[in-house]
Amino acid sequence: MERVYNKLFLDPAKAAETIRSHFEAAAARSFLRANVRLPRGFTQVQITHRALHIGVDAKTAQNAVASVSVLLRGVRNSKHLKLKNESTLWLELVHRTWKVLAFHTAQESR
Repeated sequence: MERVYNKLFLDPAKAAETIRSHFEAAAARSFLRANVRLPRGFTQVQITHRALHIGVDAKTAQNAVASVSVLLRGVRNSKHLKLKNESTLWLELVHRTWKVLAFHTAQESR
């Protein structure tokens, strides 16, 4: 998931390709429409904190839930701003690769 969020916030031009490779097709389309991205004009972006907590279904080891928290700072219109993104991702092991099946995400800038 680190790769997904790095592309999303630090290299947004390549984010769609990375999301499609880590998400199931319908979830990828939905995530790309969900407006999870940097605000327009947000520059000098730095990730100041990130946390990932994963819980795996102990019975089958085929399903997992990941909680992701990312804090960023940057500049927009000469003002220093902070951005916070928190997501919950539901994953399934498909052909030895974890794929996101569903998600919930919230993002706010201050």
